Amino acid sequence: SLLALPRGVVPTQVPLAMAMAQLPAFEPTLEDIVEAVRSLYDDEIRPFGRILMRRLRERAQSSVDVEVGLVDPRYLRRVCEGCPGLEVVPAEGKEFAACLLGRPHYFIDACSLLDPYPTQLWDDFAAYLDGLEGDLPAGRYACAFDLACRRLPCFRGRSLGELCHIVQLSISTRKLLGHARGRVVPYGRSDECARARSAVRQQPIASAQQETEALPYATWEDLRHGLLLLLRRAVKPAPGVVTLSSVKRAFRSELRLELSETALGHFRVFDLLQDERLRDICWLESVGHGQAWVHGRRRCPAPRPPPPALHGWSTCASTRAPAAAAHVLSTSPLQAPAAMAPPLMMWGECASDCGRTAASESPESLSSSLFDHRAADTGSPMAEPISPVLSQHGLVVRNTFIAAAPESPSGAARRCRSSPARERDA
Repeated sequence: SLLALPRGVVPTQVPLAMAMAQLPAFEPTLEDIVEAVRSLYDDEIRPFGRILMRRLRERAQSSVDVEVGLVDPRYLRRVCEGCPGLEVVPAEGKEFAACLLGRPHYFIDACSLLDPYPTQLWDDFAAYLDGLEGDLPAGRYACAFDLACRRLPCFRGRSLGELCHIVQLSISTRKLLGHARGRVVPYGRSDECARARSAVRQQPIASAQQETEALPYATWEDLRHGLLLLLRRAVKPAPGVVTLSSVKRAFRSELRLELSETALGHFRVFDLLQDERLRDICWLESVGHGQAWVHGRRRCPAPRPPPPALHGWSTCASTRAPAAAAHVLSTSPLQAPAAMAPPLMMWGECASDCGRTAASESPESLSSSLFDHRAADTGSPMAEPISPVLSQHGLVVRNTFIAAAPESPSGAARRCRSSPARERDA
């Protein structure tokens, strides 16, 4: 059954994979390995272990004209490490490269985004693909090898390494090739082209899971609330972090929603989660090997608006003692200095959330929180530190304190001001 297939194996590859598994392992000799490495040098391809195994099987099948089994990668590395003419260079992950000692090399970087090829080459290749009825093998190397065997005029004089680079550019930037049913096909018949058209039309693409169980599609509001919930529950790979590859599966299994990036106007989930409408919720981190993590935004305290003016302040400031009252009121929480305010928006905190947080609290709680914040910064007790100054000018403060001063007192002045008024007057 298809449900029992290993991950990454598509149905069209099943007969070949089963046949290869039944063949005995192929163990090439040291001379065979060295000759295969030299042939990769001639093709301007870096002799990575996976490519070297494929080249060894190609050379063996061409000589005996029968199907040859797979090469054990552990056996291949052990033989290369014991060869005096080869140097085993570690590569990414468990990969390695077997390089010839004393021979200069020039390898084509198939993953490079630089395009040094003439426009005529691309035009001729596009014209050939327009009339192509079949498809090409999956995989960059296999596809390039198949194109080399076709001996197209536009690729005359090109090495196999260059053809690997051309195939990569045709898929990634030129949009001449794509994938469908586990094969490489012209872009117009590819899954990528169908996905791009659906993204422009904001239409979902049916998946295999939808054929067995129909779920409602997630809207932008569903996506925002769902991400917050998943990130809050997440503990692996880290608290508040989920893997990008698990987002759609988590929406389906935990939220009972189908997350379709094309229905929301994006080509990939990677692009969807970087939309401006999600900047206050998550951010993405690339961790290598084609993997990405989705981090939840860390929320800081929302800035609080100042409390409303108390009754009688404006009258006293304008009629009884204008200069002194203006000086005292300038140090009140109504115009507190920026240093005493809580931190402003960080990590994408949205202003609408701040407004809802402030609107849900009463003026008394806002005023109390501001005074508590100032008291924590200065270490002053919550007595009436400047009430004598107010009383000298006939001002009255009700139900609160004025604790914001132009400068924080220090030394003897701070100790004097922090003591109760009745102790200083005694």
